[in-house]
Amino acid sequence: RNMARLCDKWDLYENRIHIDPPTALESKEDAINHVKGTIIEAIYGIIYLEGGIDAVQVAAINLK
Repeated sequence: RNMARLCDKWDLYENRIHIDPPTALESKEDAINHVKGTIIEAIYGIIYLEGGIDAVQVAAINLK
């Protein structure tokens, strides 16, 4: 949920390639929060690949 809030803060969810999250096993809100968290994880993964762990540590300040 924390990453979902960060995704909302950065307005990323509304600008994603639209694919409806599955809702069969979980609530729609939980599914959307999962997708939002995955978006943030992908961004931090890119930061890691481009700049290494030091860049991730600097960028992690935004999680607070």
